[in-house]
Parts: sequence; C-alpha cells; structure tokens
Amino acid sequence: MHPTGNLVADTICRTAELGLTITDAADAGTLTIINAEPVDVADTCPDCAMPGVKRDHIRRRLVDLPVVGFPTRLNVRVPRFTCTNPTCSRKIFHGLTRKSWTGN
Repeated sequence: MHPTGNLVADTICRTAELGLTITDAADAGTLTIINAEPVDVADTCPDCAMPGVKRDHIRRRLVDLPVVGFPTRLNVRVPRFTCTNPTCSRKIFHGLTRKSWTGN
C-alpha cells in the first residue's frame, strides 16, 4: 500500500489498509470530509476478463465513523469502465480491487 504521507490521517482512517490514498480533506464545521481514491485499480471485466475503457468516476461513501468525537465522511472516487467485449453481458463495472472494496 502507498500511504499518503500523512501518517496521522492514514492511521486514523486506515486508508492504507483499505487500499486507498487520501486526496483531499476539509473541515466542514462539525463534520470532517475526507476524499480518497483506490491505489490499485482493476480495469479488466470481472465476468470475461477483457480490458475495459475508462467511462467515468462515481463517488461512494465507504465509511461514516466519528474521528476524535466528530462525524467523518470518507468519500471514495471510484473509476468505472465499459467492457470492450460485445458478447459480455456486463457493460459497466467499477475499478475497485478486492482489497479496496472489502479490506481483505
């Protein structure tokens, strides 16, 4: 895993363990917002194993836990891909690896 360089943030949010890197953080008064992206991205279709073409990104709230007593939102920017195999039933898939999605 590649920590962000901010040991405190990586330790508190366990982003390195989740396969994420922190890209931005903001104090929104009574709420801390942390934005992150996956370190490793899988761009192959999980059904047919053909390479995908980057389509867009979506935001997922992966964690909503208090840090030092304040609510924290961990927003993950997830890449989505289009499968290039015309016979595959899966047209769109996300680029999260098992490590970043499940923490395993």
